[in-house]
Amino acid sequence: MAIRDWRRLSVSSFNIEITFNAPSPSTETATIKGIATNNAITFETDGQDAIGHNVHISFSEAELLAANANYPVRATTGENAGLVHLLGHRASFIDANGTTQNYVITNYYPDNTVGIIACDCNYFRP
Repeated sequence: MAIRDWRRLSVSSFNIEITFNAPSPSTETATIKGIATNNAITFETDGQDAIGHNVHISFSEAELLAANANYPVRATTGENAGLVHLLGHRASFIDANGTTQNYVITNYYPDNTVGIIACDCNYFRP
């Protein structure tokens, strides 16, 4: 049921087209539908105001591999072989203003029960 619900949500009005680019030396790319958010946040720590951004993307690993079966979602060597490894991959999507924003994945949280991967991102500055 959770997988069905995710598929329903990921093709709803909440979805957005996300383009992935694997880090060098790979040249693999993939474009799929997923959920992406970029929220400006304000918080106060020790009496100081701070402004920041929280950028998150969530997507189906199966959809990513269906878009490009060669996209390197999982590590192929080392002690993490076979595990999801997306650190340093780039993701881009169009924001509400119609501007393409580019991000780099800084953390990833695979859900092996449902097959969804949630990621934290930072702005990508080449």
